[in-house]
Amino acid sequence: MKLSVEGLHVRRGQHVVLSGLDFSASGGEIVGVVGGNGAGKSTLLSAVAGLIVPHRGAVRLDGRRVEGSSPRSMVRHGVSLVPQGRRVFPHLSVRRNLELGGYVRRRKDDVDAQVADFLDRYPRIAARRDVDAGSLSGGEQSLVVLGRALMAAPQVLLVDEPLMGLDRDSTDAVLAHLRELAGLGMAVAVVDHDREALASVTTRTVVVADGRARDMERA
Repeated sequence: MKLSVEGLHVRRGQHVVLSGLDFSASGGEIVGVVGGNGAGKSTLLSAVAGLIVPHRGAVRLDGRRVEGSSPRSMVRHGVSLVPQGRRVFPHLSVRRNLELGGYVRRRKDDVDAQVADFLDRYPRIAARRDVDAGSLSGGEQSLVVLGRALMAAPQVLLVDEPLMGLDRDSTDAVLAHLRELAGLGMAVAVVDHDREALASVTTRTVVVADGRARDMERA
């Protein structure tokens, strides 16, 4: 699937956050999104995921316009957002956190199989599948939140600050998983401040500044 954002304008009150922004990510790509604080990186992801309705502009999935769709509809269209801040449900088990990501799937068996596959990949998480997710380390919580987003079987994955506060081993684990997902044909867009770490996995990097996005080579 190809995600295309064309001429996106987003306002917050009287403040213009995005002004004619263009962006794209195709299946098999990991596109890094960088820029200063308040530049609009997270706003871009939120607009694509349906959390923000743009003032004008287009969001297309394989050419089909979907801007203005609800977050639930965007998940059904194949778009999942991993929000900033490791938002696990702290008092629910790891397994239950993962299962909740499959709420749009019609068959429980599909979700169960996806949960089992994720836990097989991460024995350290599997060993704690029945404990409260809030008791996990920061790196483990990041993996659970990422895994939860995958339960809906997305074709476009939007990831906001997945490396924040992680140690090197946890960072490497998250980046390796993103690389694997892109290798399976998923389009991945990642916002993070750690440009050096992102550069180790990204296909290309865009810089968001002054409400627009441009390839880093031209920034």
